[in-house]
Amino acid sequence: MEYESIIITQKMYYNYQEKEFGIGFYPQITPLYGNIFKIINIDFQLFWQTDKILGWRQKSGSVIYGLIKKHGIELLQSLNKSANVDAQIITNAGGRIVFPISYNSTFYILENYSK
Repeated sequence: MEYESIIITQKMYYNYQEKEFGIGFYPQITPLYGNIFKIINIDFQLFWQTDKILGWRQKSGSVIYGLIKKHGIELLQSLNKSANVDAQIITNAGGRIVFPISYNSTFYILENYSK
């Protein structure tokens, strides 16, 4: 199967004020309501992180800083279901792992930078 040719467009929600004036871009697939929340479609492309680890790479939109709490697993499950695959990670447009949270994830680095 030619995995790199699989691209899924995912509808996501984010806090506009947080993205523009706050701590960054943390989208989620769970709908949010109110005048500070916006909708964005983000493309994710399937790719091989290593010869054994299949992942999703962000291909459009602002660079995702992180996927907080349940939102990472929800996004991974949604993308995997849409493509009928079993990918294990999600990276942002810069190639940094945003799910699962690890020492190399943007969220982990930002959370631990000031400690």
